[in-house]
Amino acid sequence: MHLIMTADERFWQEDDDFLLLGEWCKRFKKDEFWSELPHEVLPYHWKDRPKLYQDYLYLRRLNERYLSEVSERLNEIHNVDRGEKYWRIIIGPWLHFFLTALLDRYLSITAAEDHGKVSDTRIWDGRTDWVPVDFSDYLGSITDDPYNHYLYSWIIRQIQPFPFTVADTPPISRPARRQPGLTAKDRLRNVLSAVSTWVPGALNRYVISQPYLRLRDLAVLQLKLGQLPYLVTPHVDLSDQRVDKDTRQRLALSIGENRFERLVDIAIRDFLPQAYLEHHDSLKQEAMELYPARPKLILTGVSYESNEAFKLWAAEQNHRGVPFCGIQHGGLYGMGKFLAHEDHELQIYDRFYSWGWKREGFTNIQPLASGKLYSVKQRLKPNQSGGLLWAQLGLPRYAYLCFASSFGPMMLDHYQGQAQFYANLSQPARALLELREYVHDYGWDQQLRFRAMFPGVQISDCSVDFLDQLSTCRLFIGTYNTSGILETLAANFPSIFFWDPAHWNVNDAARSCFDRLRTAEILFDDPVAAANKVNEISQCPSDWWFTETVQSAVQDFNSQYGLTDGNWINLMRDALRKDSVDLVSKIHT
Repeated sequence: MHLIMTADERFWQEDDDFLLLGEWCKRFKKDEFWSELPHEVLPYHWKDRPKLYQDYLYLRRLNERYLSEVSERLNEIHNVDRGEKYWRIIIGPWLHFFLTALLDRYLSITAAEDHGKVSDTRIWDGRTDWVPVDFSDYLGSITDDPYNHYLYSWIIRQIQPFPFTVADTPPISRPARRQPGLTAKDRLRNVLSAVSTWVPGALNRYVISQPYLRLRDLAVLQLKLGQLPYLVTPHVDLSDQRVDKDTRQRLALSIGENRFERLVDIAIRDFLPQAYLEHHDSLKQEAMELYPARPKLILTGVSYESNEAFKLWAAEQNHRGVPFCGIQHGGLYGMGKFLAHEDHELQIYDRFYSWGWKREGFTNIQPLASGKLYSVKQRLKPNQSGGLLWAQLGLPRYAYLCFASSFGPMMLDHYQGQAQFYANLSQPARALLELREYVHDYGWDQQLRFRAMFPGVQISDCSVDFLDQLSTCRLFIGTYNTSGILETLAANFPSIFFWDPAHWNVNDAARSCFDRLRTAEILFDDPVAAANKVNEISQCPSDWWFTETVQSAVQDFNSQYGLTDGNWINLMRDALRKDSVDLVSKIHT
């Protein structure tokens, strides 16, 4: 059987018998083609949820082993002496994402190997070194077909699991980095970023980077801290460079204890982004010049992940004893059974300000009222004459992160649940329904898919701000457990949620809160039951929403996962001032 590994048709060849590595090979826009062509699709290994959780635990252990080894090698290469936390801040986001993706792709290839009937597959020509420039470049690539075909091809070259041929096409070039057009908001941020660099560091001792606050709230917070507003974080754009193969050879490891780990040993050398090797020295110099020299405390929401200059500077400052703190910036935190980037953040921050929850074994978590959720609460009010906003999930076709969700091919189970929900909606409810696509399509062909699955449904423009759109509606219908449930419940906005609890597993600490939402008929495990509830309340959701049972469940949830307070700015100011002193001694200890 000819093995098709991705939806990239440059690597397909005509055959009478096709084996597909996974459902990601089949685009919905080619549904008619696949319906007429005999083929077999390999089962997806992580649909076995107990296996997924065990692999998550394995990846956590593996991450620690390789972080330790890579840290030592990078110290030698860059002629520095830094601890693991320093390198965790810099390379940690890429490392845990990459190990997840590599294990996922490896398991798929070995499943094809075990199938025993692969006669041939076509791989990348091998004359291109596709080394990501930085984490953003990696994340933008790992969700697309070309990079995944490159990664599958690399694995096949290493382990030789079955026959293969090199694609007989002209040498395939690495796709150019995406350069999205600048919006008016982007231009404003660029101006603010430039202005920020003119402010003397002595007037900005609290460096607050991308905290997921409104700019005016951030300005007020910084004024209350006694400093000039530092509103936008500077960012250094890196270009693609020729890889330094001689230096990279020093990253070849030999600590693997099994077939997969021996693959990891050489994958680090071949895939570590350029920001951490080829660009490192120049980036470090530029970062240290760009950011304040002597901060008292560093706080961020999302710069810890993709802003390479910020990460390098923050790691240096933390190494010198400056507290590095994080603030919650989205959903599933504190409630998901497993969430790899939550694990990472709790390990790099000296203090993590959650929106209400704590986690056993981590003393650095401090619940604090959320400025983000408070602004949503002030802004979001239901429109009793509006429609029903039905928000759709969007996650990549390829696994990219290990967390309790419907990622990868499990998105097809999500779509099946949406079909059941829609099929059981009454005509009056359907007349009010507005379907909101996910902002990123990820190759799911949402427009075509939804028009085929839900004939006649009104599909709204997902480029419209979510809260602006929701403010025109009377009821929110949420289909996944991330920021939406936190925002709408914090705003006390009438809402119905439904998702597969086998995919969106919650931890033991969260179970009672979610059970109360089920009892109040806010949350449903069954899409049919959710549709019946929407049919019942759609004409006047507020009559149901403001009953004692519902309001009690909402307040209970918010007390643990969505703290808000009109005095939140002063509370945050006081917390930052205190931690800028208290955490210093702990870091040095």
